[in-house]
Amino acid sequence: MGSGGAGKSNHRTGNDAFAAEPAREVARFVQALGQRDRVGQAHRFETASALAAAIKWEAQQFQTRTAILCHCDHALEEVNLTPDRSTAIFRIFQDALANVLSHSKAGIVSVIIEEDSREFKLRISDNGITYDEKSSRLSLGMFGMRERAQLVDGTIDITRSSATGTTVIVRIPTSQPAVD
Repeated sequence: MGSGGAGKSNHRTGNDAFAAEPAREVARFVQALGQRDRVGQAHRFETASALAAAIKWEAQQFQTRTAILCHCDHALEEVNLTPDRSTAIFRIFQDALANVLSHSKAGIVSVIIEEDSREFKLRISDNGITYDEKSSRLSLGMFGMRERAQLVDGTIDITRSSATGTTVIVRIPTSQPAVD
């Protein structure tokens, strides 16, 4: 083989394949983000059971991406939620999971979905460390969650315990059926 590149091999070396792995990982991450965002944007959850299925799917995706165990439990009958309210609940749930990942160092997340004739309740608990609410990054995240809830006449309660972790309870009123 002479100089000047004649007769160069077209196969990749082991190092080239190794270098390509981070690019594939980034591509998978971007694809996952796009899928996650489409769940919240494309689906204006028309029923509580559709919302519960989306929350369960997001919890499974979170567990797969992070290796943090995520248990999701619900026993829903049909409740009347507007698409805006159900979308707000889903977005708050995503924000709560982001806070768990970024701040709590949790190993387990528990998600409980409950409802009655007046409200839809989402409880997200983790076994991680508690945090200082004055932390600016976290305060903005919690502020955003509270603002989303308030926009649909809901509330968020947060309890912290160094022994048990953090629990976020989202309460959103159900829509009252029209009276003839």
